[in-house]
Amino acid sequence: MNSKQAVLGIGGVFFKARDPVALAACELSMRRRWRFQFGLRALLIAALLLPPIIAYQFRQWHDERIWRALEAAKQRRDASLVAWRVMYDAIQSGKAPPAQEGAAQVQYYAARQDVESALSALKARYGNTDKDLVRAMEARRRRR
Repeated sequence: MNSKQAVLGIGGVFFKARDPVALAACELSMRRRWRFQFGLRALLIAALLLPPIIAYQFRQWHDERIWRALEAAKQRRDASLVAWRVMYDAIQSGKAPPAQEGAAQVQYYAARQDVESALSALKARYGNTDKDLVRAMEARRRRR
């Protein structure tokens, strides 16, 4: 075989190439193709660093979810209190029957119970004392 010949193995078929372009194609095909891969060291570092980062992000997400649930429950409670007050005023002026006040009252107490359950979730997360809850609220304000 002379200097311009090479044995090419493409697709399981071997042949001799005398053309310089074919030689270059042969060299390119023999080089390693790029693959998305990581070395063992990179995988070990990722295995060490990612779980604490993921745990931290999950904790932040969960805390924010608890706070948003409390805010939504307070808004529902306030809206149902306003609805109850409007119904009470309508009953006092004679525009509505007294039986409708009971439904508004039940709605308000259900919303108030939702606020209490959301607050109990906060207390379970941060502590039962008011000092713990104030510290948690200040920490949340700093994060925002």
